[in-house]
Amino acid sequence: MKTKGIIVFVFFVIFCQCFLIAQADTLDYSGYKEYKSLEKALEEPEKVHVLRLKRKRYKKFPPQVFEFPNLRVLDLRRNKIEIVPDEIRRLEKLEVLNMSGNKIYSVSKEIGSLTQLVIKKL
Repeated sequence: MKTKGIIVFVFFVIFCQCFLIAQADTLDYSGYKEYKSLEKALEEPEKVHVLRLKRKRYKKFPPQVFEFPNLRVLDLRRNKIEIVPDEIRRLEKLEVLNMSGNKIYSVSKEIGSLTQLVIKKL
């Protein structure tokens, strides 16, 4: 009986992952300018919807990210970040968070308050 429950759970997790991937394919950010530096993004914070900061050697979650009220995509892949802070809740419009390739050992429970978040890769 215990094995059956585990199998059902595994299928449920796989289904959820497939659903999220399918949903991600419908997200279209082509109409937004893609920023690849914090300096440029900070020049016009209201216009920042897509921010890609991969391989920037960040050791901490860059606090400047919280200056962008319309941020929908945050790509922090391949840095050295260890903690996702409580302030993550300030990114209310965030739909995609990619932090793969970091050294994450702690994720704030506040990430659960991001109701628009569809994809998160930690």
